[in-house]
Amino acid sequence: MVLLAAVALILIWTATAAGRYRLVVTSEEGNTLWTAAVSNGSAVILEYTNSLYLAQTQEHFIVTPRGFALREIWSTSDAVLASNSLPGPYARQGPFFVSPVKAFVPHIVTRIGPTGRQTLLVGDQEVPLYQAGTGARVTIALRQGFPAPARSLLRR
Repeated sequence: MVLLAAVALILIWTATAAGRYRLVVTSEEGNTLWTAAVSNGSAVILEYTNSLYLAQTQEHFIVTPRGFALREIWSTSDAVLASNSLPGPYARQGPFFVSPVKAFVPHIVTRIGPTGRQTLLVGDQEVPLYQAGTGARVTIALRQGFPAPARSLLRR
């Protein structure tokens, strides 16, 4: 009877956890700074000010079982897109120039600069990555399993 209950719990856990992940932001030292529940297909946007052109820029990712699929880059300066070898002409979305991209990364790494003010947008949550401090390197990765409730360990 105990074995049957254990098997049932494993099956329930597997069915519930399938396609569910924890998005985890860690510091260079490996400390967890922030975590949120995401699922396959969730949108994740890395927003920052491009330090060369001082242009608001967004990198639009989709959560996949293997990491993050970069789908579009948006910027208020077409020079940002051109400097990343993205061919024009570019679509427009309000003040943004938009270029489609097909790239995959297993995790997202960014170093916090003095002008970047990197922010991570996950669902309706904004995570101020820049609060990790100028010069800090942060990594955004996925961990499979039951997602932890969204929480922030960054100073507010």
